[in-house]
Amino acid sequence: MRTIADTPPNERYLMVAERVSREAWADICQNVRDYVTTNPDSDHRNYSDADILRLIDAPIPPSSYPFVVLFAYADIPADTKWNVAFDPVNDLPIESTIAVLQFGVFWRRIAAPSLEHGHHQIAVIDFPDGLPSVITSLPIDANRQSYDHVVLCDAQDVDAIQYQREIVAEPNDATERRSRAF
Repeated sequence: MRTIADTPPNERYLMVAERVSREAWADICQNVRDYVTTNPDSDHRNYSDADILRLIDAPIPPSSYPFVVLFAYADIPADTKWNVAFDPVNDLPIESTIAVLQFGVFWRRIAAPSLEHGHHQIAVIDFPDGLPSVITSLPIDANRQSYDHVVLCDAQDVDAIQYQREIVAEPNDATERRSRAF
């Protein structure tokens, strides 16, 4: 288990890789229901059948969307908030936003009120003020044809994240730190 507090600032970002269509989301929800039905009362990663089904069967608010997220940086509980979205590869503007994790789905069959550290999974994220344009540019149902992604993080961590990513991407130019305003 890795908590957000245990994670260095330069690693505190959620990589959002693609949007999940409403049709694909319906299939994922059915997979979860089928899994619970065929594995009643099993561990389900410490979540009860009722808890799992309650997450899946509750209607998603109009401002919430399912996404494929890559390698969660920590065990991220529901109601975790981020206030910045940006594309770490392309030089697009950093966008202020409000993004709130609602819940996650592991292996397309176990819903949980969190995301689990180190796994690719589905995350239902609420954007009460609307989707930032950088998020709307993500592909829909791409089935991981690309590992391009958008970063969700806190504004206070942006410089550390960008600096670390630049060191990894261009080790010879590590001293030329650039910062983008949002």
